[in-house]
Amino acid sequence: RLDEAPPLHYPHAISDAEASAPPVLQRLMSGDYRDLGWERITSSVQISRLRTGDPNYEFALYRIAAGGKIPEHAHRGSELTLVLSGGFFDNAGEYHAGDFLLREPGDVHSPTVVGKQDCICLTVQEAPVQFTAWKYRWLNPFLRLKAG
Repeated sequence: RLDEAPPLHYPHAISDAEASAPPVLQRLMSGDYRDLGWERITSSVQISRLRTGDPNYEFALYRIAAGGKIPEHAHRGSELTLVLSGGFFDNAGEYHAGDFLLREPGDVHSPTVVGKQDCICLTVQEAPVQFTAWKYRWLNPFLRLKAG
């Protein structure tokens, strides 16, 4: 749950919104992503799933290493993404910190990091993606959302 961890204290001034937010969101708003339990997906992609209590959607952070990309995949359900830091491009455009984007079922893309900074995104998914790149298709039967 988002409100189970003790509040965090930061050396910089924080807004009232940050101070009243659940601890995990405080960390996200301040850019503190270090100890959120990152799991390696590929050599350049890591995921940190956030427990929200919602059984229908997976909330997660994705960290894509500078110069890295997420293998081409199709969306089986809607996905809302907020770029928190860095940026990426795909076949539909280029996105940077503060940009929101919505992917619909059937959308296919391969996000690739721009610049020399890691890209960190917050995503909300209603269904797991399906890899379309031949090298990663074997993973598809194992992809499950970890909502809740």
